[in-house]
Amino acid sequence: MEKGNSTNLYRELIKYPQLVDFLHSSEDLHYLFDVLPHLSEERKMVYKELYSKVGNTPVTTILLPNDNKLFVKRECDNGMGNNHYSRYWIIHLALAESLGLIKRGDTTILEISSGSSGISLSMACKELDYKLKIIIPENLPKGRVDAMNRDCTTIIKVPGYLGNCREFFLQEKDKADYYIPNHSEEKADLISFVFSRVAYEFISKYGTVDNVVLGLGNGSSSYSIGKVFKKDNSACKIYSFYPSTNNGKIVFGLYADNLTFRHINLIQREKLVEKEFYIDDISLDSVYDIFSNYPIVKDWGCSSLFALFFASRIVEGKSNKSVFSVAYDKINRYYE
Repeated sequence: MEKGNSTNLYRELIKYPQLVDFLHSSEDLHYLFDVLPHLSEERKMVYKELYSKVGNTPVTTILLPNDNKLFVKRECDNGMGNNHYSRYWIIHLALAESLGLIKRGDTTILEISSGSSGISLSMACKELDYKLKIIIPENLPKGRVDAMNRDCTTIIKVPGYLGNCREFFLQEKDKADYYIPNHSEEKADLISFVFSRVAYEFISKYGTVDNVVLGLGNGSSSYSIGKVFKKDNSACKIYSFYPSTNNGKIVFGLYADNLTFRHINLIQREKLVEKEFYIDDISLDSVYDIFSNYPIVKDWGCSSLFALFFASRIVEGKSNKSVFSVAYDKINRYYE
């Protein structure tokens, strides 16, 4: 691989139409490993075992006033990182390895993260025998940094936020033969196919909903999940939330005002989102009060709780409406 070369996943993947068709479908990704080329049966079993801890996450049903109902898909219960990115990295690495883009015990992966993605990637690299160099903001909460810290991982802390991390990344990428997944922007858009399964799993068991509330982040999960719900029910309204960039606050993992992400552009271009909410000064204690009858909520992280708050807000004054949201993570990711 050439130095500093971004992922060649798209270039290699399109040589296998059966894989592309599978990813475009609603098929359970547990079956992907059976059709991967150039992987030994022993190696496939390793991937299958890891992925057995991922996906088909449980749903908590919360009753809201006026016979409204909130369904929360608990991605925080995924076993490879306790967040929605648990689904992604095992699939990405399996494809990259089977297509010859990475080599077990030899390849070093270079990536940027503010939390969820890096935690799951570090866990996957440890289990699959890959070295990882991950670039993070230096003031990332300790809970997130500790969760990435494994003997396969080199953590590089950069002053500032994700924009500064990207500047460092551009300097670093040409220094060695890194594999660069570029998970938010890679051309094959594997991340959309993976995250779409969150919606497919829910719809297959619970059917359609009236509203969907999702954290914006880099736009990938909002776009992927929202598109499936909209396809299932054209009347379904999609909402997103992120911090206001006017008050100088930064909420890690939700938004970066100095970066532009492709999936956010797609959301805007396709007018997928009905309304965007701003977190601003919402008190998490007020969220706990709203959902005091559901103790499980206490275990969920900030992103998960904000999703619940806005889900309850959009059905105020309405009745017999259904809302879907995601419990993205657990509270211990935010411990200092």
